[in-house]
Amino acid sequence: MLFVKPWLLRAVIVGSCGVVLNACVTPTPKPQTPEGRSLSAQPEAHQANAHYAKGSQLYSDWYGQKQGTNAKIRLATWHFRKALDAHPDNVQFQLAHYNALASAEHDLSNYDEDKLLAVFERLHPELKADAITPAFVSYSLNARNQNRTGISDTVLLKHILRAIEQNPQNPQNWLYTSLQFKEKTHYWTALASAAQARNIAADIGTYSYQMGTNLKSLADPVYCPTERRKYITKAASFFAEAAKKEQTNASFYAESSQAYLSVGLKPLAMAHAKKSYEIERNELSLRTLFLANFFSSRFEDAWKNYEELKSLRDFRDDRIEAMYQWHQIQSNSIDKSSGKALLSVLKRADRKNQTQFHTLLSHYLFKGTHIKKLPEIAATGQAHSDWDRSLVNVIDLNEDLDEELYLQSSTNICEQSRRLFYLGLRQGRAEKPETMLRTMRKVTQGDNYLELEDFWAHLITQTAKQGTIQRTTLSAGKSEIKN
Repeated sequence: MLFVKPWLLRAVIVGSCGVVLNACVTPTPKPQTPEGRSLSAQPEAHQANAHYAKGSQLYSDWYGQKQGTNAKIRLATWHFRKALDAHPDNVQFQLAHYNALASAEHDLSNYDEDKLLAVFERLHPELKADAITPAFVSYSLNARNQNRTGISDTVLLKHILRAIEQNPQNPQNWLYTSLQFKEKTHYWTALASAAQARNIAADIGTYSYQMGTNLKSLADPVYCPTERRKYITKAASFFAEAAKKEQTNASFYAESSQAYLSVGLKPLAMAHAKKSYEIERNELSLRTLFLANFFSSRFEDAWKNYEELKSLRDFRDDRIEAMYQWHQIQSNSIDKSSGKALLSVLKRADRKNQTQFHTLLSHYLFKGTHIKKLPEIAATGQAHSDWDRSLVNVIDLNEDLDEELYLQSSTNICEQSRRLFYLGLRQGRAEKPETMLRTMRKVTQGDNYLELEDFWAHLITQTAKQGTIQRTTLSAGKSEIKN
């Protein structure tokens, strides 16, 4: 959608000569408006002010209807044009007329960029910096119709680059250039474009936020969270900067919280998560608060957050639901159906993530169970890579494992953390709870926050502190938990 600064046009200029113009001029005959009404015979300055005021009201009405009827914006353009005809050097009239014309053209299929460019070039130099460029209107129009016309991202990029040529001092042009380069996965160029927007308008949080999102994109292809740290740490600082500039934006606080959490800065993550939730209660702020509580070992608060999340329409997260159900199983006596329910969630999550991860967890969580679905999950689990197949061997107690060699085979600290987790699962299945817990604690001491392995390592060690994880057996009737 086209971004226009409506406050530039909403002010209704009324009053005596000299409010907008320097002097009164000779009265003229009553002019006719497109509505068929006459304006009172009055000094030209008053007529110009009246046209400007009427145009401002029409523009405000149109904008308030979320860029609604074309008739209102075209009529506003006519009134601004009449005011400008009377006083072509008046900068308020210039800007009002140009912005309304750009908005009206943007709603028409027969957009003429050259026509709008001619008006743009006549603007006062000080106005051009904030004005919408004609090429940006072309970009917006084509982007809006991309699904229908099939226009390529490359063509869109050409339009927005022309917008920069027409007005390099407009930060909006640089922002959308950043978005287009990001769409084409040219993340460094996207970052440089966002930096340009931020340099031009340092007080606008959106440009700092875009810096953060580009840095996150640079981090995404990096497999190991430890190696991603340098990107995420910097991204967190830009998200926090955006939140400081726009302190009522819950999304900015949520992004900064999750970034802080990813690099282990849990107190900052908690503070920003709470702020996001205070501003707006929605799925993003609740999920962010859940993560901050969970990784700060405030598990009961985390489960309350999850209960609130479940109250939201259409929310479902099988991974969190599986952890929640297991926590409930470990805390209460349960029947066989509760175990089946958890296995069902694990199976759904496993299918979504296309990995052996939850299959292996089910082996650990239900060692010794008589539930028939467990072998079925193990048999149907798909190993999509050599890594997945190796995990199956690690958890299988019938397979010999040289633990020292297994850990030494890690190519980086991140992989070593994952290997520790699966080694811990093996130790748990082998009825070595103390050894398993020491291994799991090593996992939780790393920087792999927000990874699946780290979720479960935290939950397993927390449950152990409650003395409920020594041995779990699900027989035909009840679950017995022995300390």
